[in-house]
Amino acid sequence: CPACGAVMTFDPDSGNLKCDYCHNVIDFGKLDDEIQEYDFFTLDEKDTEKDDNGETSLTIQCESCGAKTVVGDDTLSKFCAFCGSSHVVSREEMGGIPPESVVPFKITNKYAKDAFKKWIKKRLFAPNKLRKQKNFAGKLNGIYVPYWTYDSDTYYSYTAQAGTYYYVTRTRVVNGKRQTYQERKIRWRNVSGNGRHYFDDLQIQATKDLDDTLLNRIEPFTLTKLAPYQKEYLSGFLAERYSIEVKEGWITAKKEINAKLTAMIHQSIAADVVRNIRIVANYKTVLYKHILLPVWLSSYKYKKKTYQYMINGENGKVAGKAPVSIPKVIMTLVIVGGVIFGIIKLVQYFGA
Repeated sequence: CPACGAVMTFDPDSGNLKCDYCHNVIDFGKLDDEIQEYDFFTLDEKDTEKDDNGETSLTIQCESCGAKTVVGDDTLSKFCAFCGSSHVVSREEMGGIPPESVVPFKITNKYAKDAFKKWIKKRLFAPNKLRKQKNFAGKLNGIYVPYWTYDSDTYYSYTAQAGTYYYVTRTRVVNGKRQTYQERKIRWRNVSGNGRHYFDDLQIQATKDLDDTLLNRIEPFTLTKLAPYQKEYLSGFLAERYSIEVKEGWITAKKEINAKLTAMIHQSIAADVVRNIRIVANYKTVLYKHILLPVWLSSYKYKKKTYQYMINGENGKVAGKAPVSIPKVIMTLVIVGGVIFGIIKLVQYFGA
């Protein structure tokens, strides 16, 4: 801080650096550079050994869960942000593909805590004691999570089977009376086609250390808010070192492309039902970049069991795990069963 000399941290409210001691706020001179994307097919293994924009960074590795966290050279960490273990002893120089851009934190620590409290109160099957609890153990950590994005100019061809409904008149005997009815059948035909589609900014997680189910539930992030990477955005926060390499991430991206193409093709075929869609894709151009996205991460304990939760640091969306009260579930089933039984009896009574 130019006013008092204390360490300044990134402030999500103002989008600038703020001194927690004297509350001085300064604009650190945000870059307006064009965010670069790189050709995947010319990726050189040597590119994965580049230093992080020439800046001094370290990775701290947890010996308990294996998570790697990127910290500045002046940062001390005595615990793991992912599992809470104090067995954090391994340090190594930061290497690999540097982050190209970042979506800065917009949600403050206080807002994130309030969002979690509202979320836990809405867990109807959680124990009442937990829902009324005001303070939760565990530190709320602001972490930039690594992602890869991929652009792909994709040419594809496909074959499939398209089905059209038709009906055949049948007869049957019900209560001694002959009745006619329409039986639905399907007439299948082979179809094929080809096309081209440009996929832009497919977001692929580059972490193995976070619960991907929870992470999926707080996505997506708004990539139009990406800013060129600057170390000031990380001041006061942590950043995870990617544990999924760019080539491994592309394998996941191709699966996502195939799923999207399948949905597009299914919708484009004029038929009542479609099956056996087979796609051959050719990726003419593939671009990638390494980005960091903001997540508030923490966990709490209830009856000696740990439950993790995450909060999207851009929009405040919460996802987490919570204990379930078995008596509440049983009581709900009893009430629902009673209501259904009562409705059936009423229908039978008035129907008679």
